[in-house]
Amino acid sequence: MISMKYLVFGYGTFITNKIYKKYKNPKPAFLMDYYRIFRKNEGDWFPYILHKQVFEITKNNDKNNKSEKVLQIKPGFWGIVFEVDEDELYELDKYEGLEEIYKRIEDNVMLKDGTILKAMIYYPNDKTIKQKRLKDFLNERDLWLDYMKENFKEIINEFPELIQNSRIMPAEPDPEHCIPSRFP
Repeated sequence: MISMKYLVFGYGTFITNKIYKKYKNPKPAFLMDYYRIFRKNEGDWFPYILHKQVFEITKNNDKNNKSEKVLQIKPGFWGIVFEVDEDELYELDKYEGLEEIYKRIEDNVMLKDGTILKAMIYYPNDKTIKQKRLKDFLNERDLWLDYMKENFKEIINEFPELIQNSRIMPAEPDPEHCIPSRFP
């Protein structure tokens, strides 16, 4: 029986807790169109992400135009993409609190050479977004990067891309080289 393989994009504890080391082919990848949200002063020790569209919708519904500043911050940041099989994916689901905290989505990530990969990403569910007020915590700087620089130098040495300016994309996307997140 052929086991399905999946690509998973890690942007927080999959990196800092070195979860990626247990799996095949870890490499730096850039997630476009998302903001990483770190609520350190609220007691969280891991980040969340929100798609830029969440803020665009907010802007359209915001009578005071508070979201205008948010939309001037360019989305995107570096993480690590790695390969798992179906059983390993379910292990990660348990680790991340799938359905309780996160839902699993699929979106494009880009490697340094411009290759686009479809990867599984753990995205906060609607309940988490609302309870944690995630939209209120977007910062002009990616605060998770500061946390990484202070506490995880060995990981940064292994993957220096993780602390590159998160607002700088790698090479231009190459749509001819799009690779699915699931493959036999």
